[in-house]
Amino acid sequence: MSNFLSQSWLIDRRHALRAMGTCISLPFLECMIPLNAAESSASPRRSAFIYLANGVHSLNYQITTPGKDYEISRSLKPLEKHRQVITPVSGLHHPGSLGHHHNCINIFLTGAKIGPSERNTISVDQKMAEVTAQHTRYPSMEIALTGSSLAWTADGVQLPAMRRCSEIFASLFEEPKGGIASQRRALRRKASVLDDNLAEVRRLEQKMGAADKGRL
Repeated sequence: MSNFLSQSWLIDRRHALRAMGTCISLPFLECMIPLNAAESSASPRRSAFIYLANGVHSLNYQITTPGKDYEISRSLKPLEKHRQVITPVSGLHHPGSLGHHHNCINIFLTGAKIGPSERNTISVDQKMAEVTAQHTRYPSMEIALTGSSLAWTADGVQLPAMRRCSEIFASLFEEPKGGIASQRRALRRKASVLDDNLAEVRRLEQKMGAADKGRL
């Protein structure tokens, strides 16, 4: 019973009194199921793409023996203990980068041919984000030491990268100043009664899964 009462969807007395006179009826939502009755969900799958510009000897990365009994290369030796759960892929080639040294970072995840009349296309990380975004806090995160990011939209627009450690830390572990709910209340302070109710629904949405959001 204590698990049930501790669930975040439960509405406290202050919220109930504030809503007296106006309400929006809600269907039964999955987040209302007691915690001990809810199915355990697997952690979402994630991916990471790292680009090292002008800083490695590529031959030290190449694996020359095919098959599951391959001999791991010199630069990949630290991953030897994880070889049962990793799959090295060799032979990838971006012909669009030939003769265009400064385009390498731009097409690293797109493989596009960029020229005077061509534009970049969606990068593989953003294509994957279309599928995984509903399971993660952010659709994707772009981080760089210097320069720009590897991520491009379907319209050929490069996504900006975060560079400051403080900014990256705040994005991962901190809530916006005053809280997201507080910011939304301020924006709707002069709105209609219906808008106020919708603000409560939006806050409730933050605690729901994809199935519950679809019902709303």
